[in-house]
Amino acid sequence: MKVALALMLLAQSAVFEANQRQAERYAGKGKLAEAIPFFEKASSLDPANYVNGYDLVLAYVGTGALDKARAQIGGMLAHGDRAELHNLLGLVEEKAGHVQLAADQYQQAAHMDPTEKHVFDLGQCFLKYHGSAEALQIFTWGVEKHPKSARLRVAQGVAFYSQGQYDQAVEALCSGVDLDPADPRPLYFLGKMYDISMEMAGEVTKRLAHFAEVYPGNASANYYYALSLWKRISAGDDPRVEKYLRKAIALDGKLAGAHFQLGILYSDRHMQAEALREFKQAVKFDPETGKYRYRLGQAYRAAGLEQQAKEQFQAYRELHQKQAQ
Repeated sequence: MKVALALMLLAQSAVFEANQRQAERYAGKGKLAEAIPFFEKASSLDPANYVNGYDLVLAYVGTGALDKARAQIGGMLAHGDRAELHNLLGLVEEKAGHVQLAADQYQQAAHMDPTEKHVFDLGQCFLKYHGSAEALQIFTWGVEKHPKSARLRVAQGVAFYSQGQYDQAVEALCSGVDLDPADPRPLYFLGKMYDISMEMAGEVTKRLAHFAEVYPGNASANYYYALSLWKRISAGDDPRVEKYLRKAIALDGKLAGAHFQLGILYSDRHMQAEALREFKQAVKFDPETGKYRYRLGQAYRAAGLEQQAKEQFQAYRELHQKQAQ
């Protein structure tokens, strides 16, 4: 009898492993719908298997089967209260649009086990749905617990930025870059603050120079570095400004901001034909930005093309009125 039972359990374990492996193969290829029946079969053979249960929840979430995901997590919590499961339930509730329930679950996970991930997910939830002031408190708490976490520093910087605390934002973002120089996430916000935080302008330029060096094929990295140089040094005295603006455009010809800034550079140098060309490109790729229309109108007027200038000034006024409304 004992031998027969052992053989049966061994056979059941083999079937479980076969189904779990097949499910993982499908999931690894992004074929979650095909993976689910194999995960479910494995789960029916060993309902207490945590890895299988967790994988099954992720597959349900990935295919939008949120009710099944919620039920699966409920069954797993009955076997053991884990912070990781509350964090996962937070994701399910967030996907379902239940913002407060999601926040409650993320918060429970973070207080049970304040890992970097749990704190980050809680902070992101508050940043998206509850406001940057509360998110800033959470990320600051997270940075105190995980001072070497680059992504928590970056998130803290974003929260500072959202609160209008630009010097603190730059400091946090620069710390994030220093902790993980290969992470491009701070690029956008540092680029936006090249002319906001005067106190930290030198630090911003240094980090943007790093991104331009590490990501030479990234148009935004070249663009923001050019702008930071322009702010700190007279554009006419530093050929790098034009160099990096032109490089940004070569990498992304539709980068309207780079065309616009290059147009201003040429206009300042009294290179009217070149300025007109770049302003036209800026408007072509972003016709809804009023200042692009206005500078194009000025360039047309400088070229003696009064009718085209009037058209651009009229478009500028219409955009201005639309924005005011």
